[in-house]
Amino acid sequence: MPALNPKTVTSRRRWHLLALVAVAALVATACNVPSNDASDYNDAVRANFIDGCTGNIPETGGTTTSLAPVNFCQCAYEVFVASVPFNGDSRESSDFSGYPADAPTFVDFNSELGGSDEPQSVWAKLPEPVRQQVDRCPVGGPGPLAPEQP
Repeated sequence: MPALNPKTVTSRRRWHLLALVAVAALVATACNVPSNDASDYNDAVRANFIDGCTGNIPETGGTTTSLAPVNFCQCAYEVFVASVPFNGDSRESSDFSGYPADAPTFVDFNSELGGSDEPQSVWAKLPEPVRQQVDRCPVGGPGPLAPEQP
């Protein structure tokens, strides 16, 4: 396997950080549009997440500047579904038995983003393995739609 070019790795991480800031800035808006009563991950939450992540928010009267590619947003959503409890009730599920008690759920994450001027500080509250999985999501072209399992 060829050695990774440090410039490419740095550029990719910088792009991911920018995409995550975009995701963070819009996830709170997107997930609170029609499905703020959701009790678990569902099709409406997924659609809102991806619309907010990509900048395609029809409820606001059109689209915004493209923020992140669809395959990145789909992958990021799948990371949340597989790795982050939706709310306090799902935190108790055996699927999330290893999730840190002090880490935010998906709902907590969205609530904190909605009131934060610093989405990076909210992002930092997610467990490192979750952030690493999102960092592995493809940023262009075809790629996996689900994260690697640790």
